[in-house]
Amino acid sequence: MPTKGVLKATTAALNVWIRAPDASALTIGEVAQHIQQACLLIDDMEDNSSIRRGNPAAHAVFGHAQTLEAANFLFVQTYKQARKMRSQDAIDILLEEVENMMLGQCLDQHWKFELKPPSEEEYLNMVDNKTGAFFRLIIRLLQAETAHERAKALDFERFSTLLGRFYQIRDDLMNLRSGVYAELKGSCEDLDEGKFSYPIVHCLVNSPAHRSHIIGIFRQRPASMGGEPRPLSPQAKSHIMSCLEESGSLDAALGLVNELQADIEAETARLESAAGEQNPTLRALLKKLTLTNGIS
Repeated sequence: MPTKGVLKATTAALNVWIRAPDASALTIGEVAQHIQQACLLIDDMEDNSSIRRGNPAAHAVFGHAQTLEAANFLFVQTYKQARKMRSQDAIDILLEEVENMMLGQCLDQHWKFELKPPSEEEYLNMVDNKTGAFFRLIIRLLQAETAHERAKALDFERFSTLLGRFYQIRDDLMNLRSGVYAELKGSCEDLDEGKFSYPIVHCLVNSPAHRSHIIGIFRQRPASMGGEPRPLSPQAKSHIMSCLEESGSLDAALGLVNELQADIEAETARLESAAGEQNPTLRALLKKLTLTNGIS
């Protein structure tokens, strides 16, 4: 999912073109952020994740029951906010995109539960729902709220798809290679979860020699007496990382992130031309998110 603060910043940047009322744009940014927070609360419970941004995950402090109620409360609040918007379509847009997010999350959990890795195409389709829906939600709500017909006619479909894929695969890569990410979320936490992130999927699809090693480690993830998987050993993580390095999957993921960013910049230029207005705010946001070979 998009990182902290990104959804509000993206809403402000996109509204340079769409020109929805400031009050509407502010509400839309808050709606997107509240949905993200609710999804993260649930996601951490589903993944048995103990850390969230350098602090104990909510369920590790308050328990599963209270955390689930907090997530439900946030969802209800977003529906109430959408109902107060000017556009009568707002609540339908919200429900459609939240449904897409949940469908994407269900697929992600299904592959992990069944230990059934997706193809690269299936993975990207999942991302288009799970992560791309956040950006479609923002764009569709802004366009529903604006009074400018030219802004309503702007085609953001490819842009939102690219943005969702960029954020998700960037996050997948940072989870495995970013020292800053490890401090906030835990070292290679996706491996502890047995998650089929993009680098893992790429390796499983393109390197049969390493496939049995990774699947074997995921299959043998030890469980505590309560049935919850415990973190992988440092040795197991190191072996999987060696598989990803040797197969070129980490480099492939970084290459795809950079390719997606270049495509987003090209789409930004197209939209600037269609809108008749430059968008330095969006370009500055994209620049801040650029990854280097060292992974920031």
